[in-house]
Amino acid sequence: MSNFYDHVKERFIRYAQVDTQSQAGSPTAPSTMKQKNLAKMLKEELEAMGVSDVEMTETGLVYGTIPSTLPDGGGISIGFVAHMDTSPDAPGTGVKPGCTRITPAAMYF
Repeated sequence: MSNFYDHVKERFIRYAQVDTQSQAGSPTAPSTMKQKNLAKMLKEELEAMGVSDVEMTETGLVYGTIPSTLPDGGGISIGFVAHMDTSPDAPGTGVKPGCTRITPAAMYF
């Protein structure tokens, strides 16, 4: 498999190892402050990629814009949305994710 797929796999596994366990009934958003650890990681990685307007809100939402590479600057916008917390019923620490197979269309964890 290519270096690209290895990089994506390593990154995804690293993200899955961050404890983002939520807390049922919490009055705060996010429900646990440790959920912001993944948001901070994503923010730093977007900035390292050269995304200039990266923002992390008080509630842990991460935003950024990657401009069009088309000569006229046109094209459609694409949004990537992800849920960063895990169930309060699942353990958040000691997670050992793995990848069983990678194809050009999908990664199987």
